[in-house]
Formats: sequence, C-alpha cells, structure tokens
Amino acid sequence: VKTVDGVMVATINQARMTLDDYIDSLSRELKLQLSRSESRKILLNLEHVVVMTSMMIGELVMLKKHFEANDSLLRLCGLSPTVVESLQISGICDLFEIDNTEEVGLANFRS
Repeated sequence: VKTVDGVMVATINQARMTLDDYIDSLSRELKLQLSRSESRKILLNLEHVVVMTSMMIGELVMLKKHFEANDSLLRLCGLSPTVVESLQISGICDLFEIDNTEEVGLANFRS
C-alpha cells in the first residue's frame, strides 16, 4: 500500500485469489489501511491477479460497500482478461470503475 497524490494505492501481488484465509486477511488489511489513511480515494491494483474465486468477487463488492459507507471511492485497475470475464459472468462489472493501468486510475481520480 502506498499513497500517490492523495490516493491510497493497494497492489495485490498474489496471482491466484483462491484461498479463503488470504482473502479474509486482505480484506481486513484494506479496511485497516483505510481507517489509518487520510485519503478517501482507493485504487486497487489487480495487475498480478490471474485467477479470482467467487469469494474474492463477493469480497470486492463488500469492500466497495464498506468504502462507500465511509465516504470513500474505490476504483479497480490492471485487471487481466480472465478477471474481467469473472466479473462480467458474476454480473458485477458495472458496479466498479475499472481502469486499464494504475496511471490511468490515478489520472481519473484527479479529474
């Protein structure tokens, strides 16, 4: 997790988001980072993620709701084609603002 131009950027380095314990830990960590940060803009960089289970997809929805309840904005970036397909199949792709790269996501937060 880093802060760039007032945006909290969290990069997930795990290629396979399939272990329930890891997903729970990740969610707790992101919520903790949000509570410690002055930023209300969060960019979740998923460029390293290749496989995502339905549990992780559900957790993304819960994180979005949690961040919105805390007056925060969540954007996703760097999604692989397989992750985009998973989100589309789940019918939640339209819930998120999705950018191709971290740089584009940061630029969109500025505009």
